[in-house]
Parts: sequence; C-alpha cells; structure tokens
Amino acid sequence: MVGATDLHQVRERKPGRPKGPSGTACQYHRRQDWRTPKSIFDPLNAEFGFSCDVAASPQNALLPIFFTSETDGLKHSWKGHVCFCNPPFVHTAKWVRKALAETREHAVITVMILPARTGNKIWHEVILPFCEVRFIPGRVHFDGADYPAPFDLAVVIFRGKTEGGGHLSNQSTPTPHLERSPWDD
Repeated sequence: MVGATDLHQVRERKPGRPKGPSGTACQYHRRQDWRTPKSIFDPLNAEFGFSCDVAASPQNALLPIFFTSETDGLKHSWKGHVCFCNPPFVHTAKWVRKALAETREHAVITVMILPARTGNKIWHEVILPFCEVRFIPGRVHFDGADYPAPFDLAVVIFRGKTEGGGHLSNQSTPTPHLERSPWDD
C-alpha cells in the first residue's frame, strides 16, 4: 500500500525523457512551424476550398495567401476567406478563440489541425460546444520532422453562422478516407 509519504516522493521525482526515438517530444517542442502533410491538407482543401493559411511561414505555407508570425494572423481579419490553420501548438487557445471570433463576426469557415488534448479547458469551452471535430487516427508525421508527432491530432472545423444567425456545428464526423495515410511513412 502506498502511503502519503510515498505519494509525496513520487510527485517530487522529475519526469524522464519519453520512451521511443531519442528527442521525439523535444523535436516538436523546439519548433512550432511544422508543415502539414499534403496527405492531410489536400483532402481538406478539396472539401473546403481554402483561400488563406492564417498561421504559416514562407517555408511551410500551403496556399498563395498566408499570414506569417511577422504579419500575425491573430491581429488581422480573416473576413472573406475560407481559412486553414495549423497554428503553433504552444498558442492553441489564442488561435481557437480567434477562429471562434472570426466565425461569429464574419461567418468565416476555419479548419484547424490541433493536438487532441481533450482535457484542456479550451476543448470544453470552445471546441466541443461549437466545432465539428474529426480525430486523425495514428500519429501524424509532419513534413520535415524526423519522427511522427508524439501526440494525437484532430481536425477542428468552425463552420460559420447559419442563416438564422446562431448555430456553429457541434457534431463530430469521421475523417474522410485518405488515399495514403500520414503515418504510413
């Protein structure tokens, strides 16, 4: 039986490195600008017809119109666009709140690739009540990364206002079939 003292000692231990390829988790924390694999982007683009990548860089942009960290998509309107967003995961909540605001104010459709950290507050306050969620099976191998991401991902869709002015989608649907899955590398 574990006593209170034993639990305190367990809490005091520093967590070790994750098992698996050395540096896998660190690789994803060091960089925040991984390019979305075409095997995920292309089917979504075919479905939604994106016109703007709101969180990109010249090296990872998948669309001709995009915001960079310098032009800052969080500070500009997305009005008139169908937006794709693979945001820096350290700032997920800021990007989700911006997508919600753009959806409510301008009926912007935004499709995001996010870590599926469903215990986080933003999932319960914004994503689950107002978005369509499609979980991506397996671990995604972002372009340029040595290993797949060490966390699960989801496609989160803000669909905009209905003619009645209210509803944002709150239904989950399966991810569309991908010709080649992103984890088959």
